Amino acid sequence: MIRRRKIGAFEFDRPWLILCEGRGDKELLHKLITSDPSLHNTFTIRFPSRESDSTGGRGKFGNWLRDVCDTAPSFGENVRGVVIVSDVDADRSGSLREITSGLSAAGLPTPSGEGVEARSAGFPATIIIYLVPHDTLGSLDTLCVQALGSKWNLLEVVEEYIDKTPAVAWSATKRGKAMLHALLAATCATKPEATLSTVWQECAKYHIPLDTNVFDDLIAKLASLRKSRL
Repeated sequence: MIRRRKIGAFEFDRPWLILCEGRGDKELLHKLITSDPSLHNTFTIRFPSRESDSTGGRGKFGNWLRDVCDTAPSFGENVRGVVIVSDVDADRSGSLREITSGLSAAGLPTPSGEGVEARSAGFPATIIIYLVPHDTLGSLDTLCVQALGSKWNLLEVVEEYIDKTPAVAWSATKRGKAMLHALLAATCATKPEATLSTVWQECAKYHIPLDTNVFDDLIAKLASLRKSRL
């Protein structure tokens, strides 16, 4: 008998599931879709957490989806599509390959590329993958840096700061995380230690602005899924 690690009591009551890498990504995506009622009513957002492991990560997508399909009746009853939103990081093709390898190993539909729908017998939902940013290396943090840095007119300042630290030699993803932490610490007066997960609990004037074209590509892709017929 195969013993599956407990994933918790998840309920799925919307036609699309957004599966992202971690808690910070989940909170950001939640804020993005709740700003549009039509999207909010279409998507549930989760990351691959379990009762004994809340770290997430794209390497866990495949097994988590397989376990959800096998243990959560509402998934099979209501979910018709899964959109995986994951970071480009330092290697777009490598990031995509890590996701598709995990899906294939779990016996799930495996897209042949970004934006390509995949279906297979034995799994109730279509799977599609979007990597962010769409036009550069980095992560969702990279987009947040652009949005928050522009809001406070600090983008050039934080870039110059990073260039004078050891982080200048880091990957785009790690530099993005460092810049986001620096921006949040320098602008969120009520909680300088705020993170992408927790900043939304503070006063709205400290939030990352979502009404910016930085997020337009991602929102447009999600909106197109809402209109699709699976």
